[in-house]
Amino acid sequence: MQNKVLRIISTVLLGIAIGCTLTFIIGNSALTPGESTSQSSTIYLTLKPIIEFFIGSGNFTELVFRKVTHFCEYFILGLEVAMLFAVIRYFKIKFLVLVLFIGLVVAVTDESVQILSGRGPEVLDILIDFGGYVLAFLIVVLVRFLHFFKSINWDKPKTANA
Repeated sequence: MQNKVLRIISTVLLGIAIGCTLTFIIGNSALTPGESTSQSSTIYLTLKPIIEFFIGSGNFTELVFRKVTHFCEYFILGLEVAMLFAVIRYFKIKFLVLVLFIGLVVAVTDESVQILSGRGPEVLDILIDFGGYVLAFLIVVLVRFLHFFKSINWDKPKTANA
């Protein structure tokens, strides 16, 4: 009973997190070119000295920052969606295809929204977005597999059926 309640709570919380992440992603895509540049530049200029401390001066451009943020947004979304399916214990081949399809649809939709906001969509951004999503998905699948693999009692002797 306690596991069922925990699963329901986890499902609701992941659903809310996915909704917030999608709102953030699509909301940023709906910004005009000027608003998007202004917002990105402010965050970029704040983080630049910190990042360059670790990777060296001049190695962190605003273009790199924008692409990394694309990747990270979709990495978070991929974690949330894959974890949702893991919580509801839907780990079948259909799951793999559906989760990957969801990520691709969101990435294409995200870039399509940019057309409506006066910004140009980029195929590279779709690939970066989907790459972040797929990496997160693979991590969740790997952790789930390792958890399953660990739960097998390898020391238990096999009994012969007589």
